Amino acid sequence: MELKLAENIKALRKGRGLTQEQLAEALGVTVGAVSKWESGFTTPELGLIVELADFFETSVDVLLGYGWERRAMGQTAEALKRCRLEKNLPQGHALAEKALQKYPNSFQVVYESALLYYVALDKTSCARAAELFRRAEDLLEQNTDGRIGPVSLENRIASCYLVMGQYDRAVELLKKNNVGDRNNGLIGYTLAANCRRPDEALPYLAEALGSLVAELDRVCYGYVNYYGQKGDYAGAMDVLLWLLSLCRGLKVPGKASLMDKSNALTLACCGVVSLQQGDGDAAKKYLLEARDTARLFDANPTYAVSSLKFCAGVDATAYDDMGPTALEAVRSFLETQEVPGLQALWESLETNG
Repeated sequence: MELKLAENIKALRKGRGLTQEQLAEALGVTVGAVSKWESGFTTPELGLIVELADFFETSVDVLLGYGWERRAMGQTAEALKRCRLEKNLPQGHALAEKALQKYPNSFQVVYESALLYYVALDKTSCARAAELFRRAEDLLEQNTDGRIGPVSLENRIASCYLVMGQYDRAVELLKKNNVGDRNNGLIGYTLAANCRRPDEALPYLAEALGSLVAELDRVCYGYVNYYGQKGDYAGAMDVLLWLLSLCRGLKVPGKASLMDKSNALTLACCGVVSLQQGDGDAAKKYLLEARDTARLFDANPTYAVSSLKFCAGVDATAYDDMGPTALEAVRSFLETQEVPGLQALWESLETNG
């Protein structure tokens, strides 16, 4: 392996505008010593190499000329990633084992190798993946990807246990690392489907369902705003009607539900989009339904998760920031919409209803 210490010392010294005499004085060595380092005739002692790296504000490996090795590690990690994305697993596994021998302490190489083994989704490969994810935890300080951390690695290991059929062990790990309730769905599914513990599964499934509905609501309204700003009102309406159909499916027929408040707001939004499309009759129909749905909720408001279909018996409460009542939520939303004729139409429906 060729070292570039001599030329690097010379380049860094000149880059700082220093003479050999000035560098020698800063390090407490003779000018002759600096001259011999730069000519390659002698090599600084280890302590001086560290001091040189500190003086030039660089790393020892860069000073020695090991930068190419980091690039090689990066190229190897990219090759492993390509094998995974292209599902070239046999070649990828062979490459991973060679890379792990060469770069056993590289987080990037270890992590990409673990992913490559995991996607094979068989017990043997996932056992190897779990081992590598554990090793990656020890090297985590090298990681520069904000999406990867101790919790995500532990959850990866839990996923390996699931493939290996070690369900109780997986659930234990998923519960331990259930930051922000992100593992609720998988915990509930595993408890019900694999561990045959349905009563324990239900609260996790219900909380996951509630979170999923809330996230779906945010995503759908994001799309509605996107299409609206693009002037694609038909696209906005498609999203709203799809969201409405899903949320209506969570209502227990004939019973008040916390979904009524959300549905009232979605119906109001449908009315706004209908007016933007120039369809006054449809706008009136949607706003009328929004009003009646809001009144239905306000007459018997409930925020109990048990009011949702599939969640009977779950002792939990939902919260929202839409307003104290459903009707006020609809009214506040409509007041922010600058659509000709909207306010007059809504006022007539409230007055005559």
